[in-house]
Amino acid sequence: MSDLALSPAEPCGREQRRFPRYLTLATAKIVAEGAMDCAVLNISKGGACLLVADPAGIPRTFELVVDPGRLRVHCNLAWRSRHRIGVSFIAGADDAPPVPQAWPTVLSGEEA
Repeated sequence: MSDLALSPAEPCGREQRRFPRYLTLATAKIVAEGAMDCAVLNISKGGACLLVADPAGIPRTFELVVDPGRLRVHCNLAWRSRHRIGVSFIAGADDAPPVPQAWPTVLSGEEA
């Protein structure tokens, strides 16, 4: 699952998001007091949708580590459903996520 395919998501009905979403599939870990495997389903400049086995124990804030340690982002839990959660990125001086167009470079290891 380490390949990353990035393409704009098709809007369903009236789009109300602040930033466009990009479909993707990357492995990741939710890190708080422990670690939980997940997958990044789509991403935008402001947040992401994650596929999880069980959203019940996920804390309100955590660190998302994408594709074994290549990208670390601090997140707030925005919503949860049966096997998906929505997160918003917490902008910080050192850990602000790159814009979605930069993710393929970051995850492929080409960034210096």
